[in-house]
Amino acid sequence: MKNINAIVLTYDQNRVFTENMIKSYENIWTDHPFIFHIPYQKLNKINVKSKVVFHKSKADIQSTIITLLKNFDNNEMIYWCIDDKYPIKLDLKRIKEIVKFIKINNHYNLDGLTFCRCRALNHSYNITNSNKKFYENLKILERKGYHQIWIHQFLKVKILKFLFNKFGKIKFPYKNDLETLDFKIQKLNKPKNQKLFLTKKNFAIFGESTVKGAITLNCKENLSVNKIKLPNKFKNYINKKIYIGGFKIMNNFFFENNYIFRIMHQFKNMLR
Repeated sequence: MKNINAIVLTYDQNRVFTENMIKSYENIWTDHPFIFHIPYQKLNKINVKSKVVFHKSKADIQSTIITLLKNFDNNEMIYWCIDDKYPIKLDLKRIKEIVKFIKINNHYNLDGLTFCRCRALNHSYNITNSNKKFYENLKILERKGYHQIWIHQFLKVKILKFLFNKFGKIKFPYKNDLETLDFKIQKLNKPKNQKLFLTKKNFAIFGESTVKGAITLNCKENLSVNKIKLPNKFKNYINKKIYIGGFKIMNNFFFENNYIFRIMHQFKNMLR
């Protein structure tokens, strides 16, 4: 069984988040199939057990993406894992079925697959009415756009190249909200020939690492669990825990359910 190349969007100053993300995979998914491809400027080392390939790159996003993807075929299915997210809970039985299929079939009619159905992806206006049997009784829905493209997911290389080519020049810090990648994603129309899917049910919960440069409380706690020292520049954090694809009650995490999500959304609208 072959490995799967995992593309990590990051740079040297965020190395603690890259390490936290990879260690979180190692803790939850001990036999994961990923080879993590990490861009670097000067810091080409990381304290993880997983196989890592470093790529010398400039720090800007466009240079990073070009460097990371230049040696991959456009139709290769990679695992897209930005370091601003890290896994908290995974339905490994289901996700391994997805991985098995992707390893065996680099499906010509499948350009991407998300197994974390969360937030905007729970709304019917972001998906088509298709309800296809995918593999081993897994059902998938086709996505209308690029909502939650930053969540960890399987994507073909050509999709990432298309997106970052459309983004144009990206400058940090953003002058206003109209320059953010999230805003650009919302305004970008997905070509009909791009076949992006998500699982009908949600099989993953991720943690948000930062919000506008400030570390989240959940990430701060997770770094401590993984015995990663937080640099002084990240000492400021927001007193808030942000989870994607699920919620926490007491010490237990529960997957976000599409039906419950829609009921809660309708209830919130009634209170407005």
